[in-house]
Amino acid sequence: MVAWFGMNARSVVLVLGATAVVVLARAFVATGPSPAPTCVLGSHADADSTRCVFAGSAGDFDGDGSLDVIAIQVDDRDAAGRGSVRVFSGRTRAIVFELAVADVRLDSTAVVCGDVDGDGRADIALGSPTGDSVASDGSASRVVLHSGRDGRVLANRVSASSGDRFGAALARLDDGDGDGAPELVVAAPDFDARRPRDGSWTRRGRVEVVSGRTLEPLVTLDGERQDSCLGASIAALGDVDGDGLRDWLASAVEDGETGVVRAHSARTGTLLFVARGASRSFGRTLCAFGDVDGDGWLDFATNEGDDFTSQCVELRSGRDGRRLASIGSPPRETFNWLETFGDVLGAPGDVDGDGCADLFVAASTWKYEDHGQGAAGGRAWIHSGRTLETLLELRDEADFDELGGHFAPLGDVDGDGSGDLLVATRRELRVYAAR
Repeated sequence: MVAWFGMNARSVVLVLGATAVVVLARAFVATGPSPAPTCVLGSHADADSTRCVFAGSAGDFDGDGSLDVIAIQVDDRDAAGRGSVRVFSGRTRAIVFELAVADVRLDSTAVVCGDVDGDGRADIALGSPTGDSVASDGSASRVVLHSGRDGRVLANRVSASSGDRFGAALARLDDGDGDGAPELVVAAPDFDARRPRDGSWTRRGRVEVVSGRTLEPLVTLDGERQDSCLGASIAALGDVDGDGLRDWLASAVEDGETGVVRAHSARTGTLLFVARGASRSFGRTLCAFGDVDGDGWLDFATNEGDDFTSQCVELRSGRDGRRLASIGSPPRETFNWLETFGDVLGAPGDVDGDGCADLFVAASTWKYEDHGQGAAGGRAWIHSGRTLETLLELRDEADFDELGGHFAPLGDVDGDGSGDLLVATRRELRVYAAR
């Protein structure tokens, strides 16, 4: 049976029997002028020198029933790289936690964990994949667990492998070992990096499931080949194997040329399925966001394509990895080989209220005009999870500041029926109304 599920001038969506298969050329329709942000989190006094290194969801960090935001920020004028980890209330927009960090790197990461020390406040894990000044040699990759109440160090894990970028990506799972703290997935994508005399660098990559209390490894998986680059991206998924725990995804490369996404059991590390792409870049960004095909499994989105003319975002089954849908990249406005459609993906929730989770897609290096290398304004969209049409488009043609570089959902704080979104640039933590 073939039935029309939904269509517009630029998209065609088909249902074949009970399985949704989407054939989509473009899902971009005119949405009107880009809305202005409703507010910007933090002080504006040092906006010109403050760089946002990381921003993401903090869950309900302060327990007020609203989603909060965690951010790592650094002052560009500080040669030592001193910065701060801040948690902003999604309800009041005020800072509810702040921790001074000795050495912030541009690839620093963070994730809010459970309440490890039992003080009633969620704790925070920070990743320093290119090292920090706390390490004895100033360069060791590490993950540090801090108290979410007073910032003290609860656990500190320094990688034993130099240069492996341990902590390059972090994701929170469930509590599988029963110690009262949810486990974490930690990526070290440059593990076992080698450079033959006549070739380029290869990286095997490693991903660990670690204790949320001690950061010690519970499961360790290395790339199958020297050039696998396992763990360039990771994400928590749903419970694929039915053992009661959320499982996880990791990107890798097969045969040196094909990108894949591997789903693994959180409890045992067992391979559950492999989703294969058509390019080496497939899988470099990952986001589990909703049940697209209605089979009861949480599905995921990932990027595909090595060049902008072929780039798209694919929606894949969280049950077996099969392709469900594809959102093609919009026509570009300048020639810029650095543009990457889908370099940031996020789960904003059900923005349009149709009962289906929607998807945030960004091209943070988007250029509107040729202003030299690095002058990227950024562009972002919310796509319907049901029809894939554009629900919201965000543009920044004035600041050239990589809009969409970081994302976090905030939920409907003021009860007006529209959720809010944190969409960050290099300098600002901007809040937008979802509709």
